[in-house]
Amino acid sequence: MSERGRLKRLAGVSASSNLPGHIADRQRRRAEGTLRAAGFEPEIEIVDGPASGQGTLLFLLAEFENVSTGFASLGRKGKPAEQVAEDACTDFLEYFESGAAIDQYLADQLIIPLALAKGASSFTTCRITQHLLTNAWIVKRFLRRQVDVEGEEGKVGRVNVAGHTDV
Repeated sequence: MSERGRLKRLAGVSASSNLPGHIADRQRRRAEGTLRAAGFEPEIEIVDGPASGQGTLLFLLAEFENVSTGFASLGRKGKPAEQVAEDACTDFLEYFESGAAIDQYLADQLIIPLALAKGASSFTTCRITQHLLTNAWIVKRFLRRQVDVEGEEGKVGRVNVAGHTDV
């Protein structure tokens, strides 16, 4: 998975639970403004989520031709709704600008299943993380599979995983 393809849709949810409605609306407006300024046309829906406590979140779903990925930010007491939106938008924009197919949160999770699959696999990731490097190390030691991480921590990279060769 080296090519994510063209962005087909950017959608999102601005949700809150047991909070005034203006909070989810402020999140939505900030996210839409930030993303439109960057050249995107997001579709963000406001949701009043049932919960026993209070909370807020902004979630973005980016659907590309070859992959879909999500970006979320949670609110907390004292964190402005606008900052919740900015955090999710920043993660999406960094991923988009990287040109990579896989986001940094999924990259480390893919190594084990790819090591167990038959044949070789590879993917690009928007950021090499310590989690990714740790999982690569574990697979090399415990599954005895070759995992090569090309690039520097904190930067865009490529991961090559040698799966099993048993028939």
